[in-house]
Amino acid sequence: MKPKQKSRDDYNRGDETMINLFQSLDDKKAGRQDDDAASTSLCNEVLKQLGVAACLLAAIIAGTIPSTSRYVQDRGYTPYQIIFFNDLLISLVALGVIIYYRTDIRVSSYKRQAQLIFQGVFRFVGQLFLMLAYLYVPPANAENVTNASIPVFSVIVAGIFLHEIPSLVVIFGSICNIAGVILLGYGSLYEELSHTEPHTERAFVGFGLAVASAVISACLNTSIRSLLQNVIVPKSLLLACAHGICSGLAGVLACIFSSTWQLDAISSGVLIVNVTTHGIFIALLYAGLEFVEVNAQSALRQVPALSAYVLQWVLLGFKPTIYEVIGLACIVAGTSAVVVVGLVERWKQKKRVTFADEMSFHYYEKDIAE
Repeated sequence: MKPKQKSRDDYNRGDETMINLFQSLDDKKAGRQDDDAASTSLCNEVLKQLGVAACLLAAIIAGTIPSTSRYVQDRGYTPYQIIFFNDLLISLVALGVIIYYRTDIRVSSYKRQAQLIFQGVFRFVGQLFLMLAYLYVPPANAENVTNASIPVFSVIVAGIFLHEIPSLVVIFGSICNIAGVILLGYGSLYEELSHTEPHTERAFVGFGLAVASAVISACLNTSIRSLLQNVIVPKSLLLACAHGICSGLAGVLACIFSSTWQLDAISSGVLIVNVTTHGIFIALLYAGLEFVEVNAQSALRQVPALSAYVLQWVLLGFKPTIYEVIGLACIVAGTSAVVVVGLVERWKQKKRVTFADEMSFHYYEKDIAE
């Protein structure tokens, strides 16, 4: 072979070697990107499952709140005092977290500042409506009417502001909740009409306050998710501002309208349980809303219906009617459908992602992750 021909062949082999080298580097880079996408998808799935677990746990804990609130109110406390103690605890804990981690609490946007004030003021109004509803109708009825109405209004509010389109399962759950609310309302009216001196206007006022509280809660939950979704406002700052403003308003009104401040030992213990469970409920609710859609989270809030009725029967002596039992079954059925179908869909999605990863279908995996 001639020297020129040999040098030309060596040069071509060098080009092929460099091409293969760059191709292998590109393949490795693409592989790393696919691995990162798979890791991100798995992390998001874990966070979503933890969010669902937090919402479920929050709903279970919330079952103790209505009966304990009514128990304390029957012994002389006003709704303002209960709201004051509940939100004072949460705001102090959030303020402690801010100080410990030295969180930057500056909010430059006037729109965000207005949202924080909106959270505090309307939270107070919604809580006041719900506490007053406990006095007009059995507290478990008022609580379940509020919880069952929230998904209906959340579908509307979240669809308008967050563009979250509910699934067919969530729609089915909302329809079951509406049927349950109607039966709960009719059960309470039937109970009032069965008395020698019926007071149907009390039932209408109580359920009207419960539904108004549901509308406010749906708006607040949508606002919270929009603030937490993109880390616009730190969670600790949101808790401190919203519950601090609510506690301040309740404290001022409590000083004006409340005459009873000291309670007996049992009532004090019930108040401590109420304040503690309410604080845990709010903490878990905020944790879940960051990773779970508003519609699904609202449907999960129906879980404490059974425990709320049992505690109401034990503490207050309100025995549920047959209509309330059927309405409760409708609410539980709608919620169970949302929870079970959601878990099944997540399991199927996880299986698809695992299969795509085993078969090296990285492009399909990205589509699943999106």
